[in-house]
Amino acid sequence: MENHVNDLNKSALDLTVLRQEITAVDDEMAKLFVRRMAVSKDIADYKEANGLPTYDPKREQENLEKAKVRVPEELGGLYRKFLQMNMDLSKEYQNLKRQK
Repeated sequence: MENHVNDLNKSALDLTVLRQEITAVDDEMAKLFVRRMAVSKDIADYKEANGLPTYDPKREQENLEKAKVRVPEELGGLYRKFLQMNMDLSKEYQNLKRQK
């Protein structure tokens, strides 16, 4: 019985460490998100000054194609969804900035 308790304690400790690592990654991703949105704002300003639409389907498709080589093959589909979500949020932010 004591072995089982020790195993549970070890598992809980391992899970705690793994969750701390996820939190650290989330912290880094938050900084990158803020950076991405700042660049998106600059892009919105440029597009507005030059009469360009927010959405550029060719550019978006190019980004999605590049996604295939940025991550291991098994993560390609998930990364593509992640990238699409980020591009959608960038477009949303650009539209908000252009409305002001």
